[in-house]
Amino acid sequence: MLTWWLTLLLGAILGHVVSKFLTKITEYISEARIKREKQKRKIYFSGSALYDWLLEYYSRQCKIEDLYKCKTERLEMRLPFLTKKEWLFEYPLTESLDDFICFNEEHPKPIEIDEKLFKYRRKKLGQRLFDNPTLYLFNIEEMLCEKLPLKLHVNECSFFAAFTKLGHLEEETYHAIRARRYTRLPIRDKFYSNINVVSKAEYCTNIAGACILALKTENSYDILIATRSEAVIAFPGAKAVVPMFGLVPVVSDEAFRPEFNKFNFEINLLYYNFLKEYLEELFNYEDIIENMNARQSTPLWFYDLDEAKTLREGIESGKISFRASRKIDFYSFHCVG
Repeated sequence: MLTWWLTLLLGAILGHVVSKFLTKITEYISEARIKREKQKRKIYFSGSALYDWLLEYYSRQCKIEDLYKCKTERLEMRLPFLTKKEWLFEYPLTESLDDFICFNEEHPKPIEIDEKLFKYRRKKLGQRLFDNPTLYLFNIEEMLCEKLPLKLHVNECSFFAAFTKLGHLEEETYHAIRARRYTRLPIRDKFYSNINVVSKAEYCTNIAGACILALKTENSYDILIATRSEAVIAFPGAKAVVPMFGLVPVVSDEAFRPEFNKFNFEINLLYYNFLKEYLEELFNYEDIIENMNARQSTPLWFYDLDEAKTLREGIESGKISFRASRKIDFYSFHCVG
């Protein structure tokens, strides 16, 4: 009888140890796979693989002329931005409302959300995803005005709805790069194959800005470059200019929403987003701005922070040159700066 109990006890202990061991092995294998997947994506998206693939894709489409031609004193090359000559313009960006980004809440919002995509992003890639409101592009209106040759019409939707479309495009691109494949790409072939289809803005993805902060030195300029977090959803781990951000509407706590919604029509949304991201990324104000928004009587309260006032005063006095230029980024975001 005692032998039976000892055998039972030893079996239970051994089973527990083996179970723990197998759990640890499973976790180790899973973590190794996630790490390997992250490394692969970083190699393909932050190195030259993406750039080379995009150039080859548009060369095969005979649309290389649709790509932006970058010219400097010493260099001329094609960059992977679909654009038109008429869309390449710049002007001083101020706080005043302009017609470049037009908010229109009447346009039907994208509502499809791919839950499997977000589960994969969270579980497999460890990315931080928040379903906050974002702006999506639904129409590019070409103008005859020399100062402002186009308008971007935007509306608000949930980030998950906008990123469902963006994520599908990214996954298609990622697997095509890995397989060195340039055909059978349903999304890119239909919505991003050339500048004419892009100009219809039928895919309704996020709209974003990329800013170059150039600090003048004695003989040249220093450009601020940062390594993006591995947890961000766009270009994780890549080198990028600062700030680089997705545009959002003027939002706050739901209790203030009816009062704050009018600001989407009354302020320069590009300037608002730039200043917010400038403070968050360069001065670590992200948590403060997020927590304080619901307590303020105006969503523009952070315009009066010391760092924001220094920047604004520099722009107004002419000590700081702040200009907006326009291109359309066909890979992930519609990029407006």
